[in-house]
Amino acid sequence: MKRTIFILLPVIFLAFAFNSGNIPSEKQSITPAYYDVTDWKVNGRQILLNGKPFFAKGVGYQPTPVGENPARSPNGDYFTSNYAGIYKPDIDLMDAMGVNAIKIYSWFPDKDHSDFLNYAYSKGIYVIIGYYMPPGTVIGNFAEKLELFRQLAEMTKTHPGIMGYQLGNENVGNDINNPTFWNNLNQIAAKLKSIAPNKLVTTGLVDDGEKSVRAGNNYMTSLDVWGINIFRGKTLGNFYSDYKNASNKPVFITEIGFPNTIRNNGIPAMMPDNSQATADYVEDVMEEINDNSSDDEPDDPVGGVFYFMWTDEWWKQNCPACYSSGPCACSDNTHDYTKDNRSGAFPGGWWDEEWFGLYTADRQARKTVDVLKKMWR
Repeated sequence: MKRTIFILLPVIFLAFAFNSGNIPSEKQSITPAYYDVTDWKVNGRQILLNGKPFFAKGVGYQPTPVGENPARSPNGDYFTSNYAGIYKPDIDLMDAMGVNAIKIYSWFPDKDHSDFLNYAYSKGIYVIIGYYMPPGTVIGNFAEKLELFRQLAEMTKTHPGIMGYQLGNENVGNDINNPTFWNNLNQIAAKLKSIAPNKLVTTGLVDDGEKSVRAGNNYMTSLDVWGINIFRGKTLGNFYSDYKNASNKPVFITEIGFPNTIRNNGIPAMMPDNSQATADYVEDVMEEINDNSSDDEPDDPVGGVFYFMWTDEWWKQNCPACYSSGPCACSDNTHDYTKDNRSGAFPGGWWDEEWFGLYTADRQARKTVDVLKKMWR
């Protein structure tokens, strides 16, 4: 067994309300001046930070407060200095847990996020930042997305806390066999690498048995690391060998996690014993991932894992898909359950989208935090 274990990040795509009307002009964008002392590279299947093997022990982070929704201002961008009261205590908790990487799904590329990046970097935590590209937009809105990623890279390219960029999340959709999709996605990757050559570029694919990886391999020449969201349960089974057969690149597990819920005689409820069953699942799958990590075994495929999610997300479950014994309560102010989305991969048996957090919304730690802290510190 390897010496350390890393966190996985789970992910369901976030509907951030960024559109063409939000694109800032070049005149609006002011690139902060940083001195970058970090150099990210890929060597075979290993991730290198300043020439030394690195394994990402990460979490997915988009801390939308209870009652808020990414569809409304600030559209999920809680990373400017006026929200330091949210992210600084969270980063302190991450540091205590042994986290060394954060995956952020989206923020406005023209905003100043230097306070957030500075504080994370001061704790030895690096950031992968993405931008919202729902299925269809890599082709239908290509010029807009290319420009947004260009601005994102220009604003952050020299910050030592930036690890790299993620090309959207779960956005292949029906374009898996469309050469235009892959050519466009690779053009965005190439633009990022031309601006920030010492940063990594990754993806956030759905787990489709590596079909997307195989379809995109020959096109994605500017991609450093494939990233895949995987929710298979306490074991990933044949994923490691299947992935090695599909690609020579390293892979990030960009989402992995479990809802902290059960059903009692059909009635939804919180998992008992502070989610001990989830913690047991996490311990099993993280040990397995650790045994397939490339930091100390260069031929192994996994370069990092991001746990999904840092906190519960009360805004996600929408009517009519939520459980209700009466009028559907689904709102940004209620902690809701799914009505019929079962999953045998989870200890509680149901895909309750609002309940994946390592922490509750008011930052009460679940037992999984202790499991990961023991593995990562």
